[in-house]
Amino acid sequence: MSLVRHIPNLICLFRLALAAVIVVNLLDGRYGQALLLVALAGFSDWLDGFLAKRWKLDSFLGSVLDPMADKVLLASVYVTLAVLSHIPAWLAAVVIARDLVIVGGWQVFQVLRGELRPRPSRVSRINTVLQISLGVAVIAMQAFPGFLPAAAIEAGGALVLLFAVLSGVDYVLSGTRLAAQRKREQIKAVTEPGGQLPLELAREDPCVFDNFYNGSNAEVVSALKGYIDQEGGPPLWLWGAPATGKTHLLLATVRAATDAGLSSAYMPAHAGFKPDALDALRRIDLLCIDDADRLAGAAEVEDAMGGLCRELERRGARLLLAAATTPAGAGYRRDDMRTRLASGQIWKLSPLTDEERLEAVQLRVRSRGITLPEATARFLMRRVRRDPADLFLLVDRLAALAAARSKQLTVPFVRLALRDGLMQASAGRPQG
Repeated sequence: MSLVRHIPNLICLFRLALAAVIVVNLLDGRYGQALLLVALAGFSDWLDGFLAKRWKLDSFLGSVLDPMADKVLLASVYVTLAVLSHIPAWLAAVVIARDLVIVGGWQVFQVLRGELRPRPSRVSRINTVLQISLGVAVIAMQAFPGFLPAAAIEAGGALVLLFAVLSGVDYVLSGTRLAAQRKREQIKAVTEPGGQLPLELAREDPCVFDNFYNGSNAEVVSALKGYIDQEGGPPLWLWGAPATGKTHLLLATVRAATDAGLSSAYMPAHAGFKPDALDALRRIDLLCIDDADRLAGAAEVEDAMGGLCRELERRGARLLLAAATTPAGAGYRRDDMRTRLASGQIWKLSPLTDEERLEAVQLRVRSRGITLPEATARFLMRRVRRDPADLFLLVDRLAALAAARSKQLTVPFVRLALRDGLMQASAGRPQG
């Protein structure tokens, strides 16, 4: 993942660290420095928001870090000013209590209705401006005695108290209305005509290179693309743990070879075959054998495989094999088979990290022209087995369901689909 994407998040972390530095300066009586640091924090708040919008670097992490940094900074300043007796303790308590009510309420709604984020109202914006202004004014009074009359600070405190209460109530009411609206939308989604989505409509995307998330396997994908253009040579062996994308890449290679005008075929060894069936594969340009380690051990099968390899090499054709282990560990009894299969390129596929799985799921859905919000993708990842194949299958079906109902893949819609059995995805087995 590119570091540029995290620049706004790093700025938020800087602002979080700055809160501690501001508190130390206030406690040490360095009010002028504290005032400058508060200004720097305000600039960093503007900067991370500007960069996130300008470069489209919005992320789930940023949506959490940005408001958290703001609230931590404001709460730290108010608590410190109350400890130093520059503002009443009850005022700091009101400011913090308001934020706790909002954050706690948002978490409750998140659990009950999915992603609910009431937009800041005008009252809330006024409250934020008043809180910041009062904090800056109190610090400025300590740095520059006589800067403002004491009556101005008292009036500011009264306004902060008033709008803190009003904005807290406004958040609760608007959140409740939004939750009720989401509930009505969920009910409408399942009561519209059409019933359940037939399982057959939940098709999977074709396996191509464009919808395979490379991640740390970019070199492997590049090698496979180059292998298509290569004429003849030793086999290419692809190996890795289950659910690392071996089958997807073999099918993508077959598709790309076909598009390039080559005759190609995919043979899943796990499906079982007879040795004489290999004769029909001797005349193609590229052969992809999945689960090649399952062909090892039987003398008749290894003999037929040896003959096929020799014929493909003689004709300058290509042989691509995938397995759960290396050629040496596949269990072939014939020495010439082990030597032949290990003579070419051997590539290992690395499993995806959680963040890579997130991007892989979004890429898969995006390739179908459908948007999968990051919050929805994370919601699914927490409830589905770690096998990406299960997750992709479930996402395919959810995308088809959403398209059939002209819905967006929001957390509430997906939650409802899983809860009420709209998905008949036996392979996905979502976990609660």
